Amino acid sequence: YMYDQRFSVDFNIRGDLSSQFGADTKMAPFWSVGLRWNMEREKWLEGSIISNLTLFGSVGTTGSQSYSPYQAKETYSFGSNQTVTGIYESQYPNYDVTWERARKYNVGLEFGLWNSRLNATVSYYHNYTDEMLLGTNIQPSTGFSTLTRNVGAVLNEGVDVSLNGLLINNYENQFQWSLSVNATHNRNVIKKLFNELKEMNRKNQENRNEILPIYEEGESTTVIKSVRSLGIDPATGQELFQKLNGEKTFVWDAADKVPVGDTEPKVRGAVNSSLIWKNLSVNLGFSYQF
Repeated sequence: YMYDQRFSVDFNIRGDLSSQFGADTKMAPFWSVGLRWNMEREKWLEGSIISNLTLFGSVGTTGSQSYSPYQAKETYSFGSNQTVTGIYESQYPNYDVTWERARKYNVGLEFGLWNSRLNATVSYYHNYTDEMLLGTNIQPSTGFSTLTRNVGAVLNEGVDVSLNGLLINNYENQFQWSLSVNATHNRNVIKKLFNELKEMNRKNQENRNEILPIYEEGESTTVIKSVRSLGIDPATGQELFQKLNGEKTFVWDAADKVPVGDTEPKVRGAVNSSLIWKNLSVNLGFSYQF
């Protein structure tokens, strides 16, 4: 609905049915509401260099289907060797697995100057994903190593900024040059873990043969953990480590790992440029991260 070309509201509600999930959890309702204020149509901006000034916001829920189509079902496969042909169970079922749901909030500002020769958008988003789907370890006696379960919740929030402009627009020489730059800062935090994932953490922590992921509430899903090294002891030639309680030790212990960094960049984005001269065009694209 729009009023006077200044205020608008969008609303939708839907029900999705998917056979990817358990027998009792196939149907899920989703909804969203969006608001928009076209401020450039207000009288106090008439005659100014501002050609577009819009404040917008939205809130809603979504669900993800980017998973195996048979993750909740018991499936069988055919197998044979030189003497025997038979059927074996190829996937362990979990009829309780349900939709991964995300509650999303977004607010932002768009503006354009000089008949939209220069445009920019700044927005903030806050996405809370619950009932996350992940393969977790199960008892080897089942004949399988992992099972897809709803295991926790993660918060993603960040800021998106984009700027684009038509820097040169020469009609006589048929020459145009446009440039756009965008940047995104995102952080994610694990807000909730179910018991299955906590048990997987414990087993991964005890593993001495390979580096396995450890997920902790209050930390990022992309955190880098390490046992702090204090260097080489000159008296013994051995590496010296720091335990969680601050004590020094020559024994490396996975239980002493602490967050030391993150694989998620502070800022990532792209720079794109387009040059057009008569019937010749050149496009350049770059990506960057800090």
